Amino acid sequence: MAEELTTHIKEENRMLKQAERLSGSIRDRNFKQILEQIVEDERQHHKTLQRLFEILKKEGEEWTRYLYDMFTGAGIP
Repeated sequence: MAEELTTHIKEENRMLKQAERLSGSIRDRNFKQILEQIVEDERQHHKTLQRLFEILKKEGEEWTRYLYDMFTGAGIP
């Protein structure tokens, strides 16, 4: 899941940059406001995905450590 999430984050980052560039070239005020709102929503979505990735990464490391300790007895005093 982490690999898919990493790929998704990279793709969204690329699309976000494209939308930001496009927003800078729009002259119609109404359309520009809509596009800027979409860009802001995507920024928030991107931040949420990054937080989710960090949580999964941390939990994965803790789970791996737990399994290692359980099978090797390393965590037993």
